[in-house]
Amino acid sequence: MRRYTYLFLIFTFLLNVKLSAQDLKVNNVKFTDLGEKIIITYDLQGEIWKKFKVNIKLSDNGGRNFKIIPRAVTGDLGNRVKPGKNKKIVWDLFEDYPYGLLGNNFIFKVEAKYKKKKPLYWIYPVAACVVVTPFLLFRHVDKSEIVIEVPAYY
Repeated sequence: MRRYTYLFLIFTFLLNVKLSAQDLKVNNVKFTDLGEKIIITYDLQGEIWKKFKVNIKLSDNGGRNFKIIPRAVTGDLGNRVKPGKNKKIVWDLFEDYPYGLLGNNFIFKVEAKYKKKKPLYWIYPVAACVVVTPFLLFRHVDKSEIVIEVPAYY
């Protein structure tokens, strides 16, 4: 019975490793030109409990390079985007480019990355203080003068 328990635990561990290593994918990137605003829609696949950093770039030469980075954007982008379908980004084109953009070979690229947690650098000095403080407080105590009184019970 123990052997099956160990096999089950190992299988569960390997399954969890595979699920946690699931690739992050951005699919179905589409855009619609509404005159002054451009609506970009996409699907974001990834671990449900994680948040992702999403940004967009624009190519004006069919995708050879993505030099244009829209700034006047709102919607499902930034550091706290959860996975899901039909995510939407609205770009106010004329706020970034008052005279518009010329051309007809535009491609949007939606990039998503795992949002990394910042390391807790402040914990190291706090831990050092907690460890060192008792030594500093009690290093000058003369042990020969310490008297411990034990009450006698009758």
